Amino acid sequence: LVIAFLGFGGLFTALILLIMSAVCMGNVRQDEAKGHVDNLLIQPIRRSSWLAKRLILIIVMTSTISLLTGYLVWQIAAFQNVHIDLWIMTQNSIALIGTIVLTVGIGATAYGLLPRLTAIVMYAVIIWAFVVDVLKSFFSLGDFIDKTSLLHYVSFAPTKAPDWQTFAWLICVGLLLSVIGIVGFARRDIVTE
Repeated sequence: LVIAFLGFGGLFTALILLIMSAVCMGNVRQDEAKGHVDNLLIQPIRRSSWLAKRLILIIVMTSTISLLTGYLVWQIAAFQNVHIDLWIMTQNSIALIGTIVLTVGIGATAYGLLPRLTAIVMYAVIIWAFVVDVLKSFFSLGDFIDKTSLLHYVSFAPTKAPDWQTFAWLICVGLLLSVIGIVGFARRDIVTE
């Protein structure tokens, strides 16, 4: 029962980190919409470099929080005399980073191609992931629908090691989408409100 409760806490941790990445991408868009980056982008800084640095900052920030959260859960469990392997908790925290990179990549693509829809696209992806995760506990959803949820690729059981091949795919797809977004941003005009 305690392990199930910790797994449920992992679900909320993942959702909070995904929402945090969506808020950060929304703030990047908001800076452009309000005209705050106009003066910066006319300087000798490249637009692609500016966006890449923002994406890296978002990924590093959420990844650090994921790792610290995993350690904190392990520490709290140890204080309560619940044995959880720290290495498996760390692996699950690292595996969550793959889902975060994919989410940021989706947001970067939306930002590069359809900047006004960036936050909407990211929140839609996160809401879809949560709805599918809730519905699959009540109904038998098809395998295709289940795999469209970002949460399908996150291991919430603190006793089960993650699938590293899936993690590698999530990172690769997320980075590819980020590159598409960076190229799209470098080629488009600044879109204000």
